Amino acid sequence: MERGINLPAFDTVLRLAEHLGVSMADLVAGIEAADVTPEWTEHQARLAAIARDMDARTLGVLVDQAEALRRLVPAGPATRRSGKNR
Repeated sequence: MERGINLPAFDTVLRLAEHLGVSMADLVAGIEAADVTPEWTEHQARLAAIARDMDARTLGVLVDQAEALRRLVPAGPATRRSGKNR
């Protein structure tokens, strides 16, 4: 699931969302199975793990930096997830 190879069953997504304290919609927001590569999924998971260990101020800095990077390297959803824009 983390690598985008398998799609979980509904009850698995529900339990995961409950465990993480997020809604199912938030957990799967913006993910289209055909558009997600294992590399993109791995990067997203690593970034989420890093963010969980940050205090609010440091996380705010990370968000600001990510937004600045996004403005410097604009890409559509397909190129953003496939990594074609590097």
